[in-house]
Order: sequence, then C-alpha cells, then structure tokens
Amino acid sequence: TEALAEQTAIAASEAVYLYRHTKPSAPAAPKLAKLALLVGKADAKAAKAGLARGEAIAAGIELARECANRPANYATPSYLGDVVLALGKRHGLKVEVLDRKAIEKLGMGSFLAVAQGSEEPPRFIVARYDGAAKSVAPVVLVGKGI
Repeated sequence: TEALAEQTAIAASEAVYLYRHTKPSAPAAPKLAKLALLVGKADAKAAKAGLARGEAIAAGIELARECANRPANYATPSYLGDVVLALGKRHGLKVEVLDRKAIEKLGMGSFLAVAQGSEEPPRFIVARYDGAAKSVAPVVLVGKGI
C-alpha cells in the first residue's frame, strides 16, 4: 500500500507538470483538483506515509526537470549552485559550491578543460546529507547537472 501510494503521488505530479519558464505563450499547467486514494483503515498509515514520500520525490523530480529544461544561458553553473544552496538550506544538506581555484586545487583538470568552452566560470557542486544511520551505505550521485 505504501509503495502504491508513493507511485500515485509521483504519477499525479508527472501528469500535471508543464515547463513554462522560457515559454510564456505555453498553455497554463493543468491543476489537480483532488486526489483520492481509497484504502482500508489498516492501510491508512502506510498510505499516508507513501503519499508524503511520493510528494517529496515528485518535488525533487520537478526541480530536476525545471533545471534540465532550461536552456544553458539560464541554467548556468552559478544558477545551479544557487539552486542547490537553497535546497540545502531547506532540507539540512551540507552544500559546497567550489569555484575555479578550489577545482584546480583538487586536480580536476579534465573538468576544467570542459569548462573552458564557456564564458561562465566553472562550479563544482557537492551536497551531503549526513542524517542517515552510520550503518546505512551512502548513495553517491556524480554527473553533469545531477
């Protein structure tokens, strides 16, 4: 029940998502007036937890889509750094946005070579969540724009 509720929340969000930031003439995004999930009393707590987690995941997906859908002149390294800094403040993440000097100090020559193709200064963004138990294996995401 929990997984089904989670997926329902994600699917509902996906159904009404519409990128509009650089498309002012695009139609308005549809609004979801109501979402009803019928479950028995025994499953109500699990369904609530699943919906809450699904809403959180959907918000993350929407933020990622918004950043990915923006053209490069909007979604610059500085812009993405600012987005992650704000996200860190809201959710208790430790965020570092490294500048060229810090990137050079780390010996990230290949990264800097790619960044030479842009007038925008490079940024390397590190976001950490340290709230999990020590016994939980870390999840590490590395990539351009991740």
